[in-house]
Amino acid sequence: MATKPATMGVLTGLSYDRVIQMDRNESLIAAPFEGINEATANYDSLLSVLYDGVQAEQGFNPFLQRLQQLFGCRTATLSVRDSHTGQVVGGWYQDMPADIVAWYIAEMAWRDPLYLRAVDQNEVGFCSAHISNDVSMDDPVITEWCAQAGLVDGACAIVHRDQDTFTALTLGRAEEYGRFSMAELAVYNQLIAHVRRALGLRKLVQQQQSATALLVDALQTLASPIVMLDGTMNILFSNRAAEQWLQGNPWIQRQQSVLRFLSHRRQSAFIEAIHTLTCQTDSDGQKQDLAQVVMTLEAPTGINTGGATLLFAPVYRHRPEDGPVVMLTIYPWDANGLITRERIQQFFDVSDAEARVCEGLCQGCSLEEISAQLCREMSTIRTHVKSLYRKTSTNRQAELVAHVLTSLLRPGSELADLSVPG
Repeated sequence: MATKPATMGVLTGLSYDRVIQMDRNESLIAAPFEGINEATANYDSLLSVLYDGVQAEQGFNPFLQRLQQLFGCRTATLSVRDSHTGQVVGGWYQDMPADIVAWYIAEMAWRDPLYLRAVDQNEVGFCSAHISNDVSMDDPVITEWCAQAGLVDGACAIVHRDQDTFTALTLGRAEEYGRFSMAELAVYNQLIAHVRRALGLRKLVQQQQSATALLVDALQTLASPIVMLDGTMNILFSNRAAEQWLQGNPWIQRQQSVLRFLSHRRQSAFIEAIHTLTCQTDSDGQKQDLAQVVMTLEAPTGINTGGATLLFAPVYRHRPEDGPVVMLTIYPWDANGLITRERIQQFFDVSDAEARVCEGLCQGCSLEEISAQLCREMSTIRTHVKSLYRKTSTNRQAELVAHVLTSLLRPGSELADLSVPG
């Protein structure tokens, strides 16, 4: 449930309850609609329903329904319109039959005299078809619309404007409740600021939800296993590839919301990697320039599953109060043989010796281990590493490994023409 505002506006300094009481006192004016006093007594409950619409799946339809009930309206709509053409591009049409809504949008919306009057008036507020002299109920367009919807009067206000759209709150009255009075329009005017605020909040919520949904869908389609973790090592998200990979590797398991390693040493290295990326300051209190961290896993003796390289990368967030997040990408060594000396040599145009060194780094070997495996001096190995930095535009071993892994394992890379011109 959305929270009701603490004040009507930033500059008023009035409490929410005080504003509601003022609204009630100012609106207790005699009006043709005999239920006006009861309606204003329920003003705070109406606002609660309005702000519930910020996150509700039904949007503002429950608010419009409550508005109809309290103020004797036959119709209540919030229509979003193109600011240049007046055509309807969205909105909420509580209790209106689909054929009537379709007729209005196709035949009347863009030339609705009542809507145009609300757009053109200097002050923000409701105008009525009968009270506004320049909006005649004898207009053939309005006559046909009233016949279609069973109305004798209408009231409209522009409750929200931006560069591309206007949002209009339009109310319709049937014969049984009579026409709108000036006193009633004054009551409706008190709703405008709240409706505007609720519309703005809903737009922000939808933008955040839409962006999150798109990101989740994108991560789910990736072939690489990906896990999102917070600063306490809790799993926030894991894609299908990650779940599948974890199920096939008993030496690293997901236990509820955390990852557990068979090796205590690997568990310690995992925690250190997360801590390195989520710690905001160093020992001197200075903010760190967070970089990627690479961790390698060799399958324990007796387990046939191959090892993997884990790439930890910080996820930069706009709001520090949201807390740090780390994205863990898993690169299995047996991933269709994509991380091989031959592919490294061809993809990055490096020498055979440099490709062998790079392959060893991607498999988690230290420079000393690579030196022993290749029977080369450490000085030679370091020279190859420096050459790899230059040819891949990287500066650190972790950055080099991350660049090679992401390049060779990105979608479609295995289909690329890697032949070197002779």
